[in-house]
Amino acid sequence: MAIFTKAEDLFSSAEQSVGGNPTEGGNGNESVRIFQPDRGLDVLIPNVGYLDREEGDFSTGVSASFDGRKTLGTITLNNRDFWENSNYNENTFGPYLTGLREVVDGQEVINVQMYSQTFNGNVTRRIVVNEKRNQSTTFKFTIDTIPFVVNPNTDEIVRLDRYYDKDIDTERYNLATEGNISYYIYPRGDGRTPAGNLDTYGYKGLKTKNGFNAFDSYAREGGPDAKGYSIFRLDWGDGTPLEHTSKPKVLEGTTLLEHVYKKPGFYTIKGVVMAFDGFNIGSWEKFETNILLNPSDNYDVKLYDDNNFITIGGMSSDSVLVKSATDIIGVDALTLDDSKASNFQIKNLNLFDRLNLFNFLSKVDDDIISKFNSIISPYEKDIFDVPQQRLVEDYIFGCLDPEAENYQPDSDSDLSGGRTLCQYNLELNFSAIPSTDSMKITLYFLNSSNLDGLYQSPPDDEPEVITDNRGEMVANPNATPGRKAAIINQLGSQWIDIDDLEDVAYQKVDIYTNPSGNQPNNTIVSRDTLRDAEQILVGADPLSTGGSQFVDVNISTYVTNPNDGRIVPSISFSNLNTEVVQNFNINSNMRRVGNEWEVYNIKRYGFNTIDAQNIQEVDSTINGGINGIHSVVIEAFTGNTGGSGGIGGTGGP
Repeated sequence: MAIFTKAEDLFSSAEQSVGGNPTEGGNGNESVRIFQPDRGLDVLIPNVGYLDREEGDFSTGVSASFDGRKTLGTITLNNRDFWENSNYNENTFGPYLTGLREVVDGQEVINVQMYSQTFNGNVTRRIVVNEKRNQSTTFKFTIDTIPFVVNPNTDEIVRLDRYYDKDIDTERYNLATEGNISYYIYPRGDGRTPAGNLDTYGYKGLKTKNGFNAFDSYAREGGPDAKGYSIFRLDWGDGTPLEHTSKPKVLEGTTLLEHVYKKPGFYTIKGVVMAFDGFNIGSWEKFETNILLNPSDNYDVKLYDDNNFITIGGMSSDSVLVKSATDIIGVDALTLDDSKASNFQIKNLNLFDRLNLFNFLSKVDDDIISKFNSIISPYEKDIFDVPQQRLVEDYIFGCLDPEAENYQPDSDSDLSGGRTLCQYNLELNFSAIPSTDSMKITLYFLNSSNLDGLYQSPPDDEPEVITDNRGEMVANPNATPGRKAAIINQLGSQWIDIDDLEDVAYQKVDIYTNPSGNQPNNTIVSRDTLRDAEQILVGADPLSTGGSQFVDVNISTYVTNPNDGRIVPSISFSNLNTEVVQNFNINSNMRRVGNEWEVYNIKRYGFNTIDAQNIQEVDSTINGGINGIHSVVIEAFTGNTGGSGGIGGTGGP
């Protein structure tokens, strides 16, 4: 395992907690096998990538299992349930979260197919889906975790969701014990089929944005509540109170949770992660993590681990110790009658305690625990590092186009049954060119293409002569001759206040020409995001006026030509052709200089508009489509003309 340095470094090297790439079989096999003995997992699962699956067959599940031990690791639950059920507080008979996070619109129950070992075939299961999840890739995710301790001698990460042999892997066994543990939660990609059911043990790649942990890209302030992926109702599984209930914790790449377990055992950590956009819950997923804490040298198991008793003559079945132990499992303490012994008797005991109890009683008399052999036997078998049976790996199909998202260079063919297996995507990387003047460049996403409600216009001039109360014409002391003309000269006949524009934008993203600290100089926007907006404005804000009387901003935007022959997306950029200013006020930003009026202390923003409604279809270049990441360059600079022109422009190579 990796060396621990800092929390954010865990993400890039994280191994899928449980499941992942098949140990045997490929997409030419109807089933694949995952053999992970250190996690207690040896299963055959339906292959969701099987090329000859019947159309509409999206069944998932486990078709055969060969390891009866408790499976360790983290899974996202197939049925996320109704949000209101997760949000229900049984103690107050009301919701934990109120306001915008109390309910979720657009929830419905659907039927999905899951493979059942019991019925040796597919069975119908009901799960809850919600509308908003399908509107954005942001809301499609699964959860994975790394529960661990750190080796104090080597700084090695010792995972707690693994079985360690006490004799073969002694050091890790002795470190994975009760006490303080660390818990890192991070996102993986959408593991659900088009039908909505989850491929629990199938491979799920890391969920990233701009190459980084997707948690970080979404964790920012927005709307009336904190925006981001948040952990809610965290249950450590040891009877301690739930955490992060009334105030969910926004997850970032640096978030590292800690907890103290007072005794060894098997524990199941449970929680809910919700994606909140500042105004609505876009989606949520429930997850569970199974861990195993071994007993440390300081932990005394007392009743159940008397390993040396045989050296002093054995242990009598009449002893108080044995009678107490047999009574726990439902065996008659006097006659050793096991007719009432059952798993029900010990269901509330931690599995670790059950196994210790059985281990102790087996040293007295194997017959005492005969009814519990189904629980005991999986932990008694020798497990080898390699599977004892092999699946036949068939012809490998996969995408051979390097431009595709799912490029698989080791495949034999990227066509099956006349259909291509390649999948394409498009993203635009908007980047700010460094400039002499520090600029904040903002992308404003609007639901409307009509800005009429935002326009402001200059008032008419007050006349030089007015009629007094006697009906006589007298000079007007409040006359403003030339004021309207001065405003029009500086701002035009109409303008927009930047604050009004920010109020109507449903989303905005900032980048910087000369970033400092955590300020980004680029942002990646998907094609779907571009198409979803009725109008996108790109504005440039000079962060320092340098003492100038007027601050005019020029801005140009263009898509660069890729150097690999791909087709350039045909996106049009044009001037807004309307002045956008900061807090222009007739009284505070106008003054008379002699017989003339003057507009002063006005910051003017450069603005471009983006039209992406008619962008080409995403496909391979050879088919005339667009794909991959394309760079969109934004240049901005300030001037001191004091005039009304030159606040925007388009350009390009």
